[in-house]
Amino acid sequence: MSERTEIRELESLGKLASGNTPSKSNPDYWNGTIPWITAKDLKSFELSTSLDKITPSAVSNGAKLAPPGSVLILVRGMGLFKGIPVGLAKTELAFNQDVKAFVPNKGVDGRFVGYALMAAEPILRSGVTAAGHGTGRLNIDQLQLFPIRIPPLTEQHRIVSILDEWVDAIKTAEKLLETKLRRKDAIRLALFNGSLRRGNNTGEWSPMPLANLLRIRDETSDGGETVCSVSVGRGLIDQIEHLGRSFAAANTGNYNRVCYGDIVYTKSPTGRFPLGIVKQSHIDEDVIVSPLYGVYVPISVAHGRLIDLYFSSPSAAEKYLAPFVHRGAKNTMAITDEGFLAGEIPMPPTQEEADATGEMIEALDNEIDRLRDYCGHLRLQKRGLMQKLLSGDWPVPASIDRLLPGGQEVDEAVGAEVQRAEATG
Repeated sequence: MSERTEIRELESLGKLASGNTPSKSNPDYWNGTIPWITAKDLKSFELSTSLDKITPSAVSNGAKLAPPGSVLILVRGMGLFKGIPVGLAKTELAFNQDVKAFVPNKGVDGRFVGYALMAAEPILRSGVTAAGHGTGRLNIDQLQLFPIRIPPLTEQHRIVSILDEWVDAIKTAEKLLETKLRRKDAIRLALFNGSLRRGNNTGEWSPMPLANLLRIRDETSDGGETVCSVSVGRGLIDQIEHLGRSFAAANTGNYNRVCYGDIVYTKSPTGRFPLGIVKQSHIDEDVIVSPLYGVYVPISVAHGRLIDLYFSSPSAAEKYLAPFVHRGAKNTMAITDEGFLAGEIPMPPTQEEADATGEMIEALDNEIDRLRDYCGHLRLQKRGLMQKLLSGDWPVPASIDRLLPGGQEVDEAVGAEVQRAEATG
């Protein structure tokens, strides 16, 4: 990178004025045209609409609206989010008491401030205190004093242009991933309703007992395997990679061994899967999972892929599991291995068709995994780039193309910086 660009220090975020709105409880202000922003709307940086609206008459009764370009940050309810949501007003809007709005002064780009707050999320998160029902609350006084390094307005605009390109690239990649996931779901429906066949097979798929497709793997840890968890999107995954740290017991001698191709059933509610999730392991080496999980060996890897695909549907999984799961008084779940294997699911009539279908699913899963990794790679690089540009460690080069997604500087410099940061924690 070239020599540093001179920057100036903004004394505090509190140099930006804040606005207020009336309580949502006043019914006289509803069904208008002005967006009313609450925590549920702070899911995206771009804020232009909301399901709720207030009337212009609210303004004459004391509501102070935030103009376009205002920066909104969630100050209460962080327990609902992994980070601290930040949004930017694209239109004039109002907001409730869970949100704080900052109207940029002259010479300050609201988008720049928004990106600076997002980059400082770990610092802001450290200032969250407990609130009612554990929702978490930002200290407003500390937030007002939060310092942001502000370069001249022209450089703010250039930095914003670079980061906007990264946001667009990530959105494009995520939309492509969503398309692939929808395609996989369509294929699942077509396979199990009989409208899609592989090869020259004509025999109907018929229900087959899961007990004929799986056997219980009754093996435990030898003490050297990686501890894994099970996620809805990624299946079997290293627990530290997935959750950030290990939750395994000090002694994992009774943990269940999982080999490549095995089916794992998490006997606990998870998101849209209230009766647990069923996934196949695609990890090459043996790993271990909690003894609370069920582990099963399929009659073939291809049949395991079909079982995984069948249970990827929340409705299909719940329909299958409901007759065998017994809920306790505290919503605990009880199901035996024999109970899990007691039902039936449709399967192809021949091993040849199972293999051909499994290969198709594997190819699609590989595409999805590559896209997930690509999205993660873009997000990681964007995070590193934000830290460098917003802190002033890197000036904006004469040609910003070098810092756009796929640009020369990104892989060589940003990637190296991020890797060093990740290595040092």
